[in-house]
Amino acid sequence: MSEKGQSRHFDRSPFASDISAETDTPGFGATSQIRQFRTWIRQQADLASKKGICGQDLGIQQHLGSTRCSSAGGLVLIIGCSATDHCIIRRALVLQSNVAKGRRFQLVLIKPSHYDDDGYVIRWWRAMTPSNSLAAVYGIAADCAERQVLGPDVAVDIQVIDETNTRVDIPALISHFGRHGEFGCVALVGVQSNQYPRALDIARSLRAAGIAVAMGGFHVSGCLSMLDGHAVDLDACRDMGVTIFAGEAEGRFESLITDVAAGRLAPLYNYMKELPGMEGMPVPFLPKRYIERTLGSSASFDAGRGCPYQCSFCTIINVQGRKSRYRSADDVEHLVRLNWAQGIRKFFITDDNFARNKEWESTFDRLIELREKDGIPLGLMIQVDTLCHKIPNFMEKARRAGVNKVFIGL
Repeated sequence: MSEKGQSRHFDRSPFASDISAETDTPGFGATSQIRQFRTWIRQQADLASKKGICGQDLGIQQHLGSTRCSSAGGLVLIIGCSATDHCIIRRALVLQSNVAKGRRFQLVLIKPSHYDDDGYVIRWWRAMTPSNSLAAVYGIAADCAERQVLGPDVAVDIQVIDETNTRVDIPALISHFGRHGEFGCVALVGVQSNQYPRALDIARSLRAAGIAVAMGGFHVSGCLSMLDGHAVDLDACRDMGVTIFAGEAEGRFESLITDVAAGRLAPLYNYMKELPGMEGMPVPFLPKRYIERTLGSSASFDAGRGCPYQCSFCTIINVQGRKSRYRSADDVEHLVRLNWAQGIRKFFITDDNFARNKEWESTFDRLIELREKDGIPLGLMIQVDTLCHKIPNFMEKARRAGVNKVFIGL
């Protein structure tokens, strides 16, 4: 049962231990199966965590060529893969021999839940699907860590808390940041209007402890876009010293964490008039340990954003704009392979109406190829309108791509 207005569990970083361990890098032949890569990389991640070295979670990318692994200067290099499997672990470990000796920037991503009518935090044993906002920001943050945007001597430890299935233990968070000299920040991600009061309560205690807090999502972005910037209690953020991040994080999140690290965090980052393209950007991704806290162990991603229509009831156009933007088929394949490497094969495509995504066919064609040629047993859930059956080939390709659940907007 949830406790009123407070939570008691903190999902600790898997990279907190400093127990020393030695690692050996095996060699693989050209006919090695991807299962061997997964098993070995998990072992390396476990050993890396015991050494206190920053490690990013499992990831893969398409690659053709021979297969071999080597280790040099503390950096594990996974150089190739068999042409049959044509994929390798890419973001499995980011190991620098000098990182463990430097500072460790603590980045905690929290997706707040909301209160019920009696003031209790609503939390489930298993949430329905992972938050796409969390997955998108995690992917962007992991890319920043991989590129060492804070410098080669600073590691970035990323933790994720989805309050719909995990308790937020405020005292434990404060203690955790205290052990790192408050070097880092908490990002309240994807905050919707019904979650805003809970987000403020989480932020209040953290700010009182001197921890940097930033808040983004549809509520703050929509209020700044549609209203005067002071409506719906946005001044509560300002009064507490909570940074407001309005707009999308692709290409901008790096500025936020570098400003935190430099001690110059601004009160507002407003990118509402500068919507980024999606093609080639870091893709949404969450490590399996977070996805397993949802029903059915399915991941989520947005294949497109924005909408050309002007429905009066919808906030999409006021936050994501009226210009539609899309991920490429290559991006979609990349995120599918990232997840398949950790055993995740089911996805919820969060587009409000995927049938009106201009790239729906190229996306389905690539998913069909992954399903029928590469043997990835995809299962998809999408949202469409009642006229999608009139689009030539849509229904047939949806079936072949693995769509087995559909939300229909009436």
